[in-house]
Amino acid sequence: MNFASGVVIGTGTLFGTVLRPGSPPRRALLAALSRATVCVSSATLAELEPGLIASDEDLRVLNPWNGIAIQTPAQFLS
Repeated sequence: MNFASGVVIGTGTLFGTVLRPGSPPRRALLAALSRATVCVSSATLAELEPGLIASDEDLRVLNPWNGIAIQTPAQFLS
């Protein structure tokens, strides 16, 4: 596959790379990093700081994950 000089990575892909190391999002990010300039918007970065808000029990049981707090929306608001 040919890459342009820049590749934009979205939030879902970034989360996929972290939560599923062998996944297609992870492999795509690694390929992009080796072949192009990878761009991430400030909005995407803001979604990643400083923790993760999740209603999904499957994510909350991982709390904390690699030093990242995983909170419910109610916990975040309190």
